[in-house]
Amino acid sequence: MIIIRGKKRRFHEKLEPATKEQFDLLQKQIDSDPETARMLASPMNEIPQYFWLYYDETDYAGEHCLFDILKFLAFSKRVKVTVLFSKAGKVFTGFLMYKENGREISAMKMASFIDDKRKANSVLAADLVGFVEKEISKRTKIEWKTAKQNSANGQYEKLLNGKKFIWSRADSKTGRMWVYTVTGRR
Repeated sequence: MIIIRGKKRRFHEKLEPATKEQFDLLQKQIDSDPETARMLASPMNEIPQYFWLYYDETDYAGEHCLFDILKFLAFSKRVKVTVLFSKAGKVFTGFLMYKENGREISAMKMASFIDDKRKANSVLAADLVGFVEKEISKRTKIEWKTAKQNSANGQYEKLLNGKKFIWSRADSKTGRMWVYTVTGRR
């Protein structure tokens, strides 16, 4: 059970590949929902919870909206990343993006399409752990960064412990991020 916009609902939570059809559906959600529009159609440097997504990337990335950057990355021939959308039923709640490097997954980024000042996105945290659970048997390492003040960090750790993963959390080089690393199961 999850809570979306103040209502308790039971949804099938899942990660789906970011296809053209999914972007079209997400555009409809942007057009019909003011919160989604603000979170995805505003320049990222206007959305404080997205700062960590672009601060270590190019200087101009924060000037673009998240929707355009995700669309570029999902279909880019130059940048080899996989983009997945986190959904609860038909509602887009966030994304998860990663780079494969042999048997490792790195450069993983994820973010909620829900303003985290009001509530944490429990769907995205559960989807992350489900993704790790599905992938860890094929991988030697799965790694991601998250802002230290991210309200979902406690959820990640509780879910990782509950699923009995071998994991660690370390300080990033900048000191503003946690680096989570999963290397297997206990």
